[in-house]
Amino acid sequence: MGLTEAQRCGITQRPLPMTWPSTAARARPPLRPLTRRSASRGSQVCSDRPHHHVKGAEVSVWRNLNEHTVYENRWFRVNLADVELPDGRHLDHFLIRQRAVALATAVNSENEVLLLWRHRFITDSWGWEMAAGVVEDGEDIEAAAAREMEEETGWRPGPLQHLMTVEPANGLADARHHLYWAETATHIGHPEDDFESERREWVPLKRVPELIAAGQIPAANMAAGLLMLRHLRLG
Repeated sequence: MGLTEAQRCGITQRPLPMTWPSTAARARPPLRPLTRRSASRGSQVCSDRPHHHVKGAEVSVWRNLNEHTVYENRWFRVNLADVELPDGRHLDHFLIRQRAVALATAVNSENEVLLLWRHRFITDSWGWEMAAGVVEDGEDIEAAAAREMEEETGWRPGPLQHLMTVEPANGLADARHHLYWAETATHIGHPEDDFESERREWVPLKRVPELIAAGQIPAANMAAGLLMLRHLRLG
């Protein structure tokens, strides 16, 4: 069934949700009708024009005019933003504000990397991962990476080196994942957080591409970090 002219041009706006959306609403972020605001009259004008690139102009910037929180806990906030598109149209966009995440691993003299074999219930998938966790308030990122590795693997890393920082879901969330690695590690005992994984193993770096191809390293941040490590160590 087609939209009426009023609906197509965004004459009627629905109120913004102020509470955590229902399951049905979470399936697809609700969009306001896309409109272009007239600078001369302050009115809303319907616009279906395609996006054209203009040399020297900021035609590719989506502007976050304001946002408000619809749900939050100690780990993240779900916000709803009023976003202005490059051609002046507007949409409502859900986004997630998250704490930074620190990850760490070690590579031994045999060019084996310390990984966890774990299950992720959200995607119902198994895969190899580096130790990882959120950075607590006031905590140094590198210190958080070392702490997570020790708690989840039972190995204490030597001096850590920054490997990379990635934004794994920057179309939805602002979390940055900071990856570190060490060339030495000391086994201090059974991991405190052994529930995080089924087992911990030293995996040959040379196997990383085949493991990714086989779907055994499904997380994009882990795949990127391990490929970088393989390049650094094996060329």
